[in-house]
Amino acid sequence: MKIFREVGKDAVLKAGKHLLEKKDKVQKIKDKFDGADILTTADKESEEIITEIIHKNFPNHAIFSEESGDIYGGNEFQWVMDPLDGTKHYIKGLPFFAVSLVLRNHEEPLIAFTYIPITNELFIAEKEKGTTYNEKVCRVSDENNLANAIIYVEFPSTKFKVEWKRQDYDNAWRMYENLTRTCFRTRAYGSGPIGMAYTAMGGFDAYVRFQPLSYEDVLAGSLMIKEAGGVITDQNNNLIKMKGNELNTRVVASNGKIHDQILNILKK
Repeated sequence: MKIFREVGKDAVLKAGKHLLEKKDKVQKIKDKFDGADILTTADKESEEIITEIIHKNFPNHAIFSEESGDIYGGNEFQWVMDPLDGTKHYIKGLPFFAVSLVLRNHEEPLIAFTYIPITNELFIAEKEKGTTYNEKVCRVSDENNLANAIIYVEFPSTKFKVEWKRQDYDNAWRMYENLTRTCFRTRAYGSGPIGMAYTAMGGFDAYVRFQPLSYEDVLAGSLMIKEAGGVITDQNNNLIKMKGNELNTRVVASNGKIHDQILNILKK
């Protein structure tokens, strides 16, 4: 795993550096998902940097990107990337964007990277070896009372990859209202990888996603939170497997100590 860790780290750091250098020169290419998101030159250039590094070192590995889908086929190993999560923030000059990269086999993620270029924060998780935050081991928080918890949330959107019925939106907002009335604070930066990484290092006590699952957004974070001592399930307390879940699966990840409290609130 050492070589995978070194190459993956190199890829996200170089992609992140490029994003910082180009952030005032970015150009929009097209809208995605009926205007819910956009594709820019920065997304594609970051994708190209990561792809080149991975393919050069592991030519037999598959590579998948949120932007382009399958780039290379391969053996049992697949690299999954979101080369620029938070594109709209990026082009507006906001700091809430990240590079996300995961190596997985046919069953589960093995090593994951989330890099936040603006703050130079690098999170790495490796199966059965823990999670690090800027090379130091990190753990989820110890908070055991939902009333004191700060929870990162992902809101439902009227435009998304998965078509929702009106009832789905109404239920999501009802659950969010119940949660905000019970916890200490909620925060929303609009980036799944950032929210899950900060939950893994104890900055947030939980991460709750009210909109449907997007694998590229939560794949890295799922490993980080597990390896940092946390728990990740759907809102019915079923374990999240990064293969085979329905796209409308909605995620709850926490330090484990307030997990049942959150699930009970979401059922009301």
